[in-house]
Amino acid sequence: METFYFGDPPKLMYGAYHPAREFNDRGVAVILCYPVINEYLRAHRAFVRIATQLAAEGFHVLRFDYFGCGDSYGDDNDGNLSEWTENLETAIEELKHGCDASHICLIGLRMGATLAMLAAEKRNDIDSMVLWEPIVNGDEYLREVKRFHLESAVIEGLPKTEKSHSDSESHLDILGFRIPELLLEQFHELDLLSTKKSPAKRILLLENSDDYDRREFIRHLQDLNPEVEKEFVSCPSIWLEGDNESYAGLVPVNALEKIVSWVAAKYS
Repeated sequence: METFYFGDPPKLMYGAYHPAREFNDRGVAVILCYPVINEYLRAHRAFVRIATQLAAEGFHVLRFDYFGCGDSYGDDNDGNLSEWTENLETAIEELKHGCDASHICLIGLRMGATLAMLAAEKRNDIDSMVLWEPIVNGDEYLREVKRFHLESAVIEGLPKTEKSHSDSESHLDILGFRIPELLLEQFHELDLLSTKKSPAKRILLLENSDDYDRREFIRHLQDLNPEVEKEFVSCPSIWLEGDNESYAGLVPVNALEKIVSWVAAKYS
C-alpha cells in the first residue's frame, strides 16, 4: 500500500493506493467512495479490508478522503456534496492515469454510493458500479441521522440540541460532527430519482437491511438502461448503530465477499 496526497493545493486529498498483484493485473481501476459524517469512521476498517482483497484479485484500488474529511486538507466546515463530487472525479483521473487502467469501477457505501452516481453522471467512462445501501433522498437521510443522534443522546448523554444559529451561520450537529449550512442545503435538495443519465454499464445494488423500499429507485435505474442486479446480504449495519461502541470494530464480511466476487466475475 502506498499513501500520498493528490489534487491541487490548498485542497490536497489523502489517498491510499493498493496496487494489483503483478501476475494477475486485470487493468481495472477501482475507486472506493466512503460514506460521510460519523459513518466514515465506522466504515473505515471494512474499506481497508475490501481494498486489500480486491488488490489481491488483480485490481488497482484507491481509497481516499474527501476534502475536509479524514486526513485530507480542510476542516468540517469545508465539505459539501459539490466539492466531494469533484474530489471523486479527481480521484478517478488520478488512479486511471496512474495505473493506465482500461476499465473503471466505483464502489460506494451510503452517501459514498450517492456521490458515485453524481460523479458518474458527468462522465462516460464508468464501466461498473456497486451501490451499497445508497442514500437516494437527502431529507430521508437527515431524518435518519437525527434519529440516531437522539437515540445516542439518550444512551450516551450527548447534547440533544440539534440546530445551532449564530449571526453568520446555521448548521446541524450530529453525533459529534457538524453539518455546515451549505451541506445541509444540498442534503435537502438531494434526490437520485432526478438523475438523467446512466451512471455505469453494470450496477450492483447491495442491501443488508430491509428498512428501505428500493422499488422506485430500481425502476429509475432500469429506465436509465444499465444492467442492474440487486442482492441482499444479511450483516450488521455497523455505520448506522449510532454511538454503540459494541459495533465499532465489526466488519460486514458477507457484504465484502459479495462485492469482491461480483467485481471479480465482471472482469474475469
